[in-house]
Amino acid sequence: MAQTVASYCRLCSGLCGVHVQLDPRGPSALTGDGVNPKNAGYTCAEGVESLALPGAADRLTKPLKREAGGLVPVSWEEALQQAGAALGALRRKHGPRALGVYAGAPLAHNHRGAIRAAALAIGAGTPNLFSSLAVHGAPLLLATELVVGAAVPLISDVGRAHYTILLGSEPNDHRWGPLQAGTVHTEALAHYRRNRGTKLIAAGPVATSSARDADLHVQLNPGTEVFFLLALCRQILVKGWGDHQFLRDYASNLDRAEAWLEPWTLDRCAGICGVEADVIGGIALKFSRAAMGTVTASNALTLGPHPTVASWAWLVLHALTANLLRPGGAYEAKGVLDLQPLLASVPSSQAPTLRVSGRRALLLQQPGTALAEEITTAGDERLRGLICVAADPSSHLPQPRRVLQALEGLDCLVAVELRPSPITEIADFVLPAPSFWEREDLHLLDQPMLPARFIQGTGAVAAPPGEARSEDHILSELFGHLAPPLRGGTWGAHLQLIARYAAGADLDPWIERGLDLAGLPPLDELMGAAGGIDRGESDRSIWRPLHPDGRLDLAPEALTASIQALAPPATTPEFPLLLTALQPVDGVRGWFRGSSAEPQGVRVHPDAGFADGARVVIESRAGRVEGTCRHDDEVAPGAVSIPWDGELPVGELISDTALDALSGAPALTGVPVRVTPG
Repeated sequence: MAQTVASYCRLCSGLCGVHVQLDPRGPSALTGDGVNPKNAGYTCAEGVESLALPGAADRLTKPLKREAGGLVPVSWEEALQQAGAALGALRRKHGPRALGVYAGAPLAHNHRGAIRAAALAIGAGTPNLFSSLAVHGAPLLLATELVVGAAVPLISDVGRAHYTILLGSEPNDHRWGPLQAGTVHTEALAHYRRNRGTKLIAAGPVATSSARDADLHVQLNPGTEVFFLLALCRQILVKGWGDHQFLRDYASNLDRAEAWLEPWTLDRCAGICGVEADVIGGIALKFSRAAMGTVTASNALTLGPHPTVASWAWLVLHALTANLLRPGGAYEAKGVLDLQPLLASVPSSQAPTLRVSGRRALLLQQPGTALAEEITTAGDERLRGLICVAADPSSHLPQPRRVLQALEGLDCLVAVELRPSPITEIADFVLPAPSFWEREDLHLLDQPMLPARFIQGTGAVAAPPGEARSEDHILSELFGHLAPPLRGGTWGAHLQLIARYAAGADLDPWIERGLDLAGLPPLDELMGAAGGIDRGESDRSIWRPLHPDGRLDLAPEALTASIQALAPPATTPEFPLLLTALQPVDGVRGWFRGSSAEPQGVRVHPDAGFADGARVVIESRAGRVEGTCRHDDEVAPGAVSIPWDGELPVGELISDTALDALSGAPALTGVPVRVTPG
């Protein structure tokens, strides 16, 4: 007889509450939990299709070791002992920088696995803890650290704002931010638009469904969102429309911010954006006059040209109008567990740097975009051994073939994965892990995109296949066999000692202590609370800048060079169009492509000069791809839109050298390209 259990999906950062129907063969159906404050009954197609993971025919079920004839099954003891010994030998011979860990995006929803991955890297003394944070909001977190004092996540309060600007790509279709379908923010925005007359402005290169429903759609040239924000900021300053009392009492370095904004006049930015100056000027006036206003921080902000500067401009715009760290504007997402003290304790200014680029770790993580150069750049301390956990870096980084070639050059590559992938084809050791449906969880590391103070535990709804083991157990045992020495690390001794303990200790007592300090029920009670525990909405009025003067720094010194390097996307006769590839970057949608998703092809305006369905070649200075042309009148005439996680390897068009100097983020929009017949 079938039964239904409460759980939550961990496919993306939405963490939707669900009910899973179980039959004797395993999970068979999934529906949304209608009372969950995060998704209010909504489930996406990929979430439903993820139920196929437990029974997938290509699941990895045994540890594998590479020998002369290829990968062969071995025991867990042999795999862990030999992998740990190989990595340990590299560390002893070449130093801690010879080792690295790549933590995949799914670890963001696997608190035990995330703790173990960080503990292994830091405990081993290496600064090379790579992740996909560079394509998941690093520029905004870094800019927030510079302006506010800590890299805390901020939420656009679209449910309460009187004037809301949707900046960039489609939040519902592309799964970013607080306006995913079914969320409390979505429902609140719809309610207030009906009953309070909330104004909704959409600005971006594609006229999405949200843009069609907005009061005004401003069609920007791809990659010019930063100049749209700069124009709004400068116009508000020039016209004196800012909140002078707020700026006097709560902000510093306004004079320097004004000097930085001075070159970016309304007319100049309007020309760059391809928009009439009066349109941007009118938006600036209405935004500044609204009682509460906010701009959504989409991936157009963090994955366009100059993303840290764009994120800074987003923060400054809210600060100029007294909409920063307040209800109805951009507020701090405290969540059910307040992680601000932890986040503030690891400032990037005190983190170790990468060997080649010199970039500093942000929230302990180095940008995955720097992985290939750390492997291929010659030197005594080059990266030689890597553990990839829940990640194939070549699948979601620029220049995927170059990344894969770099990985092939490692002396030892360990892949902790659940299905075959390009990285398992070249790994020296492949260690099978469960899917999230086969693992118990408690989303302690959730920094919510929503105002819900909600916590939910779940048991496994299916048994792991074969000999698959959880990531935290694999990493804990691997660290034991690695046995790094106490001396010679690149992190502080105190942090390194804590990490060494966390790499192998039983985590439950520490989780219990954290729950107790947060005033939450014990772990057993949380795990047994079907459907989770709702502590009500977050406090939107938290004010806690961490700079010594207690103020917001509107012009951090660390941004000076990036401000001076500002330049608009430039087309040429050779590359006359601008690419936008801002569709999903979660690294999960591609798992299910082909099961139900239609090929999206190369989207261009009907007037682009190519027949619908024709084969075309898209070329940038970084590479080329070939695909099928699809007419779409929502795309601007001078733009080309290709989904990042679609069927085409659009990463080949994205440069892995022209990265943001501070965050290491790649530019996925505003890339000059040309389209020719295939």
